Amino acid sequence: MNLLFSIATLGILSVLTLQDFKHRAISWFLIPLLLLSFLIPGMQKLGFHEFATYTGINLGLLIVNMLGVAAFIALKEKKPVNIIDTYIGLGDLLFFVVLTTAFSPLNFLAFYIGSITLCCLAYIVLRLAVKQTTPYFPLAGAMSLLLGGLMIARIWFPEIHFYTDFIFWI
Repeated sequence: MNLLFSIATLGILSVLTLQDFKHRAISWFLIPLLLLSFLIPGMQKLGFHEFATYTGINLGLLIVNMLGVAAFIALKEKKPVNIIDTYIGLGDLLFFVVLTTAFSPLNFLAFYIGSITLCCLAYIVLRLAVKQTTPYFPLAGAMSLLLGGLMIARIWFPEIHFYTDFIFWI
């Protein structure tokens, strides 16, 4: 059953990646499908209480991060700014919310910070290599690509678990 959910999730992530790279937008129906593909196996593995706790902690971390980004941009612009669709797309934000259901808190932080860092580095390299690139970067698509890679690694290496932080305690 978990293999079936992993394959379905990889399919959804693939479509999301292709759409974001091609159109710089994603179809709305991918978000609830992706959410379901993490909710069901997550609750099966952890149970409702632990899953809800992990998701709540991750949502709190995401909210703090987004408030920090908004505050930083407001200070930079010297006025309050709506960062949605100006600095970050709504699809990206919804994708981040879905990610809160995919990991334990430490794994969420590791994936979120690591993938944002890799995406920023890729954007910088792209901007330097191609002078007239669009200022928009397909963040949800790039992060989906990285998450898909992790999911494939998890299929080949079953000791990788998104909901256990064991690797951080070794």
